[in-house]
Amino acid sequence: GRMGSDKSKVIIQTYNPEDKIMRLIEKNDMDVLYSIELENRKITHMPPFGKIVSLALSSFNEKEVFNFGKILISIAPKKENIKILGPIQPSLYKLRSRYRIKIYIFSLQNIQSYVKTWLNLIKIPSHISISIDVDPYDFS
Repeated sequence: GRMGSDKSKVIIQTYNPEDKIMRLIEKNDMDVLYSIELENRKITHMPPFGKIVSLALSSFNEKEVFNFGKILISIAPKKENIKILGPIQPSLYKLRSRYRIKIYIFSLQNIQSYVKTWLNLIKIPSHISISIDVDPYDFS
């Protein structure tokens, strides 16, 4: 059936069935769940209260993509209130014969111009691809 119809059934497997969030989902109390999630995002400066940019680097050469990621981090302009995490291996480290790493940039303000300035400081090798995701939905 269609999601939301009277005959829909959802099964959730969890190690914490007594967790407050699981109870709210079970009761279908989306208003309270939403307000809790919004408050958690405010405390941790996650969107919409902060900005995240994900840089995904990929190459057929594992060593080169990781080394380039480290070089990229080392030349990042130092700026107050901007935190950089990486390079890290995503859960799908190798995809379609390409090795991938991620770099995350966190800030309270818009950081798109910061990222553009940063990436213009270095020539990106032709065998390395970079994709940019502003406020990504997930960290995979």
